[in-house]
Amino acid sequence: MLVTNDGGVSNARNSSTNIAWQDRLDACPQVVAFFGSVPGLAFLHRLVLAFHVVLVEIGACGIRLVCLRLEMTGLHRFVGASYGTQQRITRRVEEAIVAYRREETERLARAMAPQDITGIGTGGRPVTQRKNWAVFSRSAARAAQS
Repeated sequence: MLVTNDGGVSNARNSSTNIAWQDRLDACPQVVAFFGSVPGLAFLHRLVLAFHVVLVEIGACGIRLVCLRLEMTGLHRFVGASYGTQQRITRRVEEAIVAYRREETERLARAMAPQDITGIGTGGRPVTQRKNWAVFSRSAARAAQS
C-alpha cells in the first residue's frame, strides 16, 4: 500500500506505475548514498532506537513488530531486521533505561533534604522515620543489583 499524492491509499500491486516507482526507490542511488552517509546512519540509528522505545518499551508490541516495521518500510536493506539483531538492540535499550534510572535516582536523592515520613506501624499506630534519600537510594540500588 502506498499513499498517493492526493492523500489516498493505493495498492502497489494494482498499479504498474507504483511498482516501478517502488523498485526504483529501493535501488535509488540517492537513498543508498544517504543511508551510507554519516547523517543517514545517525538518522537510521535514531529511528531504530525510537522503534524500540515506542513499540517495545512503551507500547508492549514486542520485537517481532519492530522487525516487521523494518521490513515493511524497506529499512531492512540498511539495518539488520532479524529477531536476534533486534533482540540485542532491545537488551541495550533496556540496560540504558535501568542505568539512567539508577543515575537519576542517585542524583535527585543527593539534592533532596532529609524528610520525616509517617506511616502506619504494627498495631495501627503511626510511626515517623527520618529518611535521608541519598542513603536510601544507594541501598535500594544495591538491593536491585543482587
